[in-house]
Amino acid sequence: MSWIVRVLTEDSNLDSITTAAIMADCTGCAEVTDPAAPGSVTLMVGFDRRPEADDFAAGIDGATVEAADPSSWTRNEIAEVAHSSGILELEVGTAFGHGGHATTGLALAAIERLGVGEGRTLFDVGCGTGVLSIAAARQGFIVSGCDIDPDAVAISTRNADRNAVGEQTSFVCASPSQLATPAWLMRSTGFDVVVANTLIGVHEAEAHAISSLTASTAPIVVTGLQGQHQLERAVSAYESRIASKVTSDGDWILAVLSAP
Repeated sequence: MSWIVRVLTEDSNLDSITTAAIMADCTGCAEVTDPAAPGSVTLMVGFDRRPEADDFAAGIDGATVEAADPSSWTRNEIAEVAHSSGILELEVGTAFGHGGHATTGLALAAIERLGVGEGRTLFDVGCGTGVLSIAAARQGFIVSGCDIDPDAVAISTRNADRNAVGEQTSFVCASPSQLATPAWLMRSTGFDVVVANTLIGVHEAEAHAISSLTASTAPIVVTGLQGQHQLERAVSAYESRIASKVTSDGDWILAVLSAP
């Protein structure tokens, strides 16, 4: 059983509420808009446990908590995300990455700046709904994604098929540390690009594994960072790389880490 906090709010409040949801360790967010009510959006925030949902809802005016069958919640909520290749349709469910949060927007823009993939490989760390993987595949990259949430892996796989890039993408339920095995590293030269949209604690815990999975000269795109201090912590964690390009949206920061 999942628990959903449902909030009807103005567009201007969406980013702050979504940020609070991430910090509350939600399992995912989904937006639903109504053409008859421009300027407002219904945000649904998923939690695995009722007390966590209640605590989050208590801090938001008008929020309600409801039980949800994970299968119906996963399959029935659809978000649309703009991309240079056209609209991406995402089954959202309890996976994070519906395209509305600043970190996702920063990562999508960074992927667009990579240009045509031409068969290069890209690794999506914490794939969520698969939105970044799908965008990269639309640009011609061959994409592998990982997430420690099996529901997210299932959603990403269905979303890739929904957006006609299933043959260019693959997803696995694992952390980078679990994937960075000696056998894999011995037979691989590493991914051509890595994108990691996750929280600072995950960056710090997984930086060594992520770096080992990356080609020595390849960029690592890191986001999910709040403020200059977290950027400095991330750069320190990926100790063999330097921040060659930094972009931001409000307090959220993205950095492209390049080989020195």
